[in-house]
Amino acid sequence: MIQTILAFFGYTKIPKAAIQISILLENDFKDLILLFEGQSNPKFKQFAEHLKVREKALKTMTSFLRSGKLLHGMTY
Repeated sequence: MIQTILAFFGYTKIPKAAIQISILLENDFKDLILLFEGQSNPKFKQFAEHLKVREKALKTMTSFLRSGKLLHGMTY
């Protein structure tokens, strides 16, 4: 019963491991972007742009896991 009330007000307990995995994936994307931006081939630079979109999605996911609010920190 109390969990239902807390869920109504937006409180959810997120496992710490889920937040840590999301942060690690975010850092991996940052490293991949740096790797591909440094290449001379334009295809790699185009791929880096696609990775930036995925990095932004992971930042949103990490923000959600930390706060429980999906729209927190989203900018367009």
